[in-house]
Amino acid sequence: MKKYIFKSAFLAALFCLTACSKEDSLDPNSVLPEPQVDNTIEGTYIRDNFTDPYKIRVLYMWDRNQYGDTRDVLRNLYPPKSENVIPALEMVKQVWINTYNEGASPDFIKNIRPFEFVIAGGAAYNEDQTRTLGLASSGVRVTLYEVDDIIVNPDKAMEFIHTIQHEYIHIINQAVEFSEKDFGKETMGSYTPSWMNVSDQEAHELGFVTPYASSSMFEDFAETAAYLLTNTEAQYAAFLESFKIAGTNTYRPGRAKIMYKVNFVRDYFKTEFGVDFQLVCKIANENAANSPLLNPKRGQGALASKNSHSPYGIVAKGEVHFCAYDWSQIYNKK
Repeated sequence: MKKYIFKSAFLAALFCLTACSKEDSLDPNSVLPEPQVDNTIEGTYIRDNFTDPYKIRVLYMWDRNQYGDTRDVLRNLYPPKSENVIPALEMVKQVWINTYNEGASPDFIKNIRPFEFVIAGGAAYNEDQTRTLGLASSGVRVTLYEVDDIIVNPDKAMEFIHTIQHEYIHIINQAVEFSEKDFGKETMGSYTPSWMNVSDQEAHELGFVTPYASSSMFEDFAETAAYLLTNTEAQYAAFLESFKIAGTNTYRPGRAKIMYKVNFVRDYFKTEFGVDFQLVCKIANENAANSPLLNPKRGQGALASKNSHSPYGIVAKGEVHFCAYDWSQIYNKK
């Protein structure tokens, strides 16, 4: 085999020497197109904040062919309005890039990142009446939907933050795998493809932070991490206290299962990356709270939440599909 490779390489080199010379040049009538540079305001922002520093492409102009053979080809999607592109990407930068730069290291995202973001203006509906809020594909692309809605709806903006954090956890897990057996052992018999029929309360009692976490161990890990990235330590403590049986000092079983998985996620980041995940979560919550889309003092006051939700916590809804993950890539690589 080595001999064959040597001969092939030699012949290829000989071909180049005989077929090409310094005088050769492209035909002036060549039809090869010149590389197109997006010099719009959006394109410049993307280049300055994503492409140049992190080598991340952001696709926001519409091209249905960019979806390849994914299910998005069949969805009635449309591009985001141009005026919504930068506000949405500012949110991505603040709650994701800035968070890991400050809480982990400036090189964390440079080393572990999707190579592309695709953003769509509207919702991605599924046949089971759920919505897909985000899609992480093959560790190289993250698709974010409903960009037009987050600009005018604070609840959608909070979902968007959760989705960003959730999808990036998938990217991290693809770079460094976690032990599925150890993480899921507390709730191994409770995972179900019918997660959309599980209520919040039922999910909590089973040991999941959201109904969607019960769909698989991988989504459970991402949802657990995303919950911590979108809820303060005080909110997490109050959540754990909600498991207390009235009039006693006893807690329902779901509490211990959730605590186990939270500690597993924290240990994963410490062991695999030397990162204090609690610090990352603290910064993530602060960055979200200060984001223009949610904070009335940051230039988008009309969008500040006035309902009973926390200013930046995520309230999971049963009909929402936080992520549809492309598992075929995991199985095909074995």
